[in-house]
Amino acid sequence: MKTRLLILLLCVNIGTAYSFEGQKPLWLIMDEGITAIDSGDLGKAVYIFRDILKNDSTNPEALKWLGYVFEKEGEFEIAQKQYEKALENRKKLEILEDSYYIMYHLADLYHEMGKTEDSVRILNRIIEETPAEKYTNKQEASMVKLLQDKGLDIFFKLYRPESRVTLEAHRQLAEDYYNSKKYSESLHHLVYSFGTPVSLAIEELKKIDPDYSFSHGDRSDDFERLLHMISKNNRLNMYFKEVHFYNTLLTTGKCLYESGFKEKGIKILTLVYNYSPDIITRNKAARFYTQTP
Repeated sequence: MKTRLLILLLCVNIGTAYSFEGQKPLWLIMDEGITAIDSGDLGKAVYIFRDILKNDSTNPEALKWLGYVFEKEGEFEIAQKQYEKALENRKKLEILEDSYYIMYHLADLYHEMGKTEDSVRILNRIIEETPAEKYTNKQEASMVKLLQDKGLDIFFKLYRPESRVTLEAHRQLAEDYYNSKKYSESLHHLVYSFGTPVSLAIEELKKIDPDYSFSHGDRSDDFERLLHMISKNNRLNMYFKEVHFYNTLLTTGKCLYESGFKEKGIKILTLVYNYSPDIITRNKAARFYTQTP
């Protein structure tokens, strides 16, 4: 397949049925290219997007989708160039939020290519360019300290992080820093990546039951009670699965344990074991705190 695509690129002077000469509007041509990708006809998609780029070499949409095609084909270096050029011209995007799509794909691509530093740089850029979803450094430090000292019940009494656009960036950075044994850096991202789904779940439960409140006086099981309620809600269960919530909570427990907050870490790992619907995640939690001295 990779060879086929490269041959197609060399045959650009062959006339195609997807040029602008047919007076088709650009959005329709673009849609034909996306449809070709969805149907698995990647060769046709290449012709379409290259025709668009012959008329507008900096069209970020065409560059983005051409990068996606090459990424699917395993031609990572070519895909990287397309994504990078698309990002350079993102101001031309009709929907500026699509620039996040490009950056996330580029970060994943860098990671796949072993370019960890570049992947981290792009993920941090996503966060930096979305300041509305970010606390100050001082507030982040306070959140982490509260988590370490008091645990999740008190944490959610005082903080409700919401990082919808940057959620995946925080999650990936938290994993990368944990794997590098940079536990403090990991926790600074974990408070967003476990905090956001919980904050949104609390909002959803309040819509279902206006009398619902996360905190119940001096009780120390508010967070576990929330997890129990989520386990009974199919919609929230699906959302938590999509955002890898229990894997994130698993990383949080391990991170706390290995950075000296063993009691808090074990409590979180126990919750993962008791409430994660994924048996692999549950077993990882159990193995960690039963085998760690």
